[in-house]
Amino acid sequence: MIKNYSLIFLLFFTGLFGQFQNFETSENNKHINYNYEKILWNFPNFSCDTNSLKKYLQPLKNNTKPSAQIIYNILAAEGIANCEDRITEHSNNLFKKAIKQAEKTNPELEVVANIYYAKYLYRYRKMEKALPFFLKAYHLLEKHPNKKHIRPDESYKWIGYYFGTIGDIESSVKSLEKAKSLSKNQEADYASILDALGLHYFNNGNLVKAEDYFNQVESISKSINDKLRYAKALGNLSLIHWKRGETENAKKLLMKDITISERLKENQNTMYAYTLFGEFLTQEKKYSEAHEALQKALQIAESKSYFQANEIKIQQLLTSVYKNLNNKDGELQSYKRINELEEELKKTDGDLALNNANLLMQKSKLEQANNEAYYQKEKSALMRKVYIIITLLTFILIGFIYAHSRKKLRNRELIYKQKVMGLEMDKLKFEQKISETQQNLDAQVEFLKNKNIQIHTLKSEIEKIKNSNSYYLEEQQGELHTLLQSHLMTDENWENFKREFIKVYPKFYQKIQSEYPDLTDSNYRIILLKKLDFNNVEISELLGITIDAVKKSNQRMKKKLGDRYDELSEIINKS
Repeated sequence: MIKNYSLIFLLFFTGLFGQFQNFETSENNKHINYNYEKILWNFPNFSCDTNSLKKYLQPLKNNTKPSAQIIYNILAAEGIANCEDRITEHSNNLFKKAIKQAEKTNPELEVVANIYYAKYLYRYRKMEKALPFFLKAYHLLEKHPNKKHIRPDESYKWIGYYFGTIGDIESSVKSLEKAKSLSKNQEADYASILDALGLHYFNNGNLVKAEDYFNQVESISKSINDKLRYAKALGNLSLIHWKRGETENAKKLLMKDITISERLKENQNTMYAYTLFGEFLTQEKKYSEAHEALQKALQIAESKSYFQANEIKIQQLLTSVYKNLNNKDGELQSYKRINELEEELKKTDGDLALNNANLLMQKSKLEQANNEAYYQKEKSALMRKVYIIITLLTFILIGFIYAHSRKKLRNRELIYKQKVMGLEMDKLKFEQKISETQQNLDAQVEFLKNKNIQIHTLKSEIEKIKNSNSYYLEEQQGELHTLLQSHLMTDENWENFKREFIKVYPKFYQKIQSEYPDLTDSNYRIILLKKLDFNNVEISELLGITIDAVKKSNQRMKKKLGDRYDELSEIINKS
């Protein structure tokens, strides 16, 4: 069987190589693009079958023509990446070598070499590193629009994907529309372009246009038997139905997407669909079913380091699910993992990296625009040089100031979030510890003492933040105040505490009940806490009232009981 496949590959490549040699013998060959496309776009994925890869690439390696060497370096780098499924130094060097060779000898392949390297970096979430190579390809295409480029639709498609990812939607739509106009209507690439455009319109709230694009993708995918693209179209159509409140139709479409993706073993799309399904179920408050779907998505996300952006979305959904299932341990673990992922994503495709890439994109556009203006007006060359330098320095300065201020704001928000998360984790840890230990009065007292400490800490943090530049975050989000409220004595906590108190001091409690029947529930709270040596400050913090309110409550009790108040005080203070 292996020999047969080797023979097929050999025969296939012999035909391609013959076409390639025909091109090399004539600079004016009319089929120049056809030959390149055959070699580049029919490259199989050999996975880690290095022998077959070497055999396939050997004719190119042996050919000394510059174009053959460029293509060899591109495909060799692709082959290594397909096997390793990560960024490698070897692939980096081969791609860069291909770009340098193309710059010197072949402008048509210069666009292709830049696109292939940029795609590779984009695939593994190296957003800022991919930017200059996508921009170089884009500028080469735009500079010579009438030139016969190699598969310009493919180049514009990937440029559009990238621009959309870094948030430059206008440029993304422009590039995708160009790719659409250059593609044939029944090709798989055409369907993927429509799909990307549909998502842009969906995100902008234009459901009618988005649905039209997704329906076209579904129709084209069926006609060319592209099962994966068909599954993705169903998943995107489910978004439309969900947005319109047609929840059952949305879930049916999404389950079809999942079934097809699992059958095709397309893990990335399966992960995306399960995440979306988990989100739907969470919104429907079907938390157990949502947990099951999200766990399936998480299993895939954890398998690849470049799925970290997907994992953080899954973990965020899981925190909501665990919270509603009252699974404090699960919620705690999800918070920890989110914290770890946020630190990692700063280096790859987190918000900060994407914002930086977008900033660089805008700067590069201005540089390109200024350079083009400079070349168009030769008579004012010197003045234009000064203008370009001043403009660039101004924008660099603005960019630096903007980036610096953004960094300060993000750092403030990160510190605030970490502070809130740390206090929440302390609360969860202690409550978990209490739930695992024997529920006796000592444990209840320890629980209340710990709550007092945390309430005091929270009040201190709120006072600190009031006097800082970050107070607007607490005013907007109020997370510290919300956490403070959650520490106060709830009815459930009071009942648990009272039950354990009665077990230890049954005679005391009965005596109070029988001799002082006029006492209210709020009186009992203060009396029981005083019996356990809680002072007025601690009582006020636990009950969420002021010290003056505690004192007034005692005064009202004294007025109500009259002479018996002193007797009550003696009973409380009696060991």
